[in-house]
Amino acid sequence: MKSLMILSLLTFGFTIQASLDDVYSMVQISTGTWRVTCQSQRIEQASTTEILSEEVCGHATPTPQDCFNATTQGMRSYDYDDLSEIQEINQMCAAGDRTTAPCVTESKRNLKSYEFDQRAEGLELVRACTQGLRRGRSNSRLVNCIGNSTAGLKSYEYDDRAEIIEIVVACGMGNSQTSQCVKNTTRNLRSYDYDDRDEILAIIKSCS
Repeated sequence: MKSLMILSLLTFGFTIQASLDDVYSMVQISTGTWRVTCQSQRIEQASTTEILSEEVCGHATPTPQDCFNATTQGMRSYDYDDLSEIQEINQMCAAGDRTTAPCVTESKRNLKSYEFDQRAEGLELVRACTQGLRRGRSNSRLVNCIGNSTAGLKSYEYDDRAEIIEIVVACGMGNSQTSQCVKNTTRNLRSYDYDDRDEILAIIKSCS
C-alpha cells in the first residue's frame, strides 16, 4: 500500500476527505476513535478530528526505534543480538529522518525474503533510503515516489535488492514534487512505455 491514504469520513451528512501521509491502515474502534497503523509500523489511537487535521503519523516525531524495527523486520535474530550489531544499525539509522523507516518497509515490499534477512542487506536498504539526505537532498514524499514509480513495473523488475535500491536512490535524489510528476507522466503514457526499470528511472530523473 502506498503511503498516501485518502480517507473519506461521513460527518454531519457531509463527506470530508483527509490526505494522510505515512498512514498504512486505520480501523475504527469506537465512535470518533480510530486505531491507526503508520507506515513505520507505529500504532496510534486518534480521534476523527485529529485525522481530519492530519495530526497523525506524519506529524509525529519519529524515533530511532522506528528505523531499527523496519530494518530488522525479517532479519535473522542472530544478526542483531549483540551490542555492536545493534549499534551498527542505530548508527546507520541516525543518518535518516522521518521518511527512512517507511522507505525501508516499502523497499522490502516486493523483495524475496532472503534479500533482506542479513544485517548487511538491511543496512544496504537503510543506506539507500538515506543517500539523498547525505547528499543534501530532502524528499518528504520519498515513499510516495517509490510507490508511484513501481506501480506500473513488471514485478520481476524490482524483486531483488539491487533493483529496488536503484529506484530508492533515484527517488531520494528528487524532491517533494517528484512523486506527483512521476504519477502525472505515467498517466499519459502507454503502459509498455514505463513497465521496465530503465524507463521509470529515466522518468524519475526527468522529474527531479
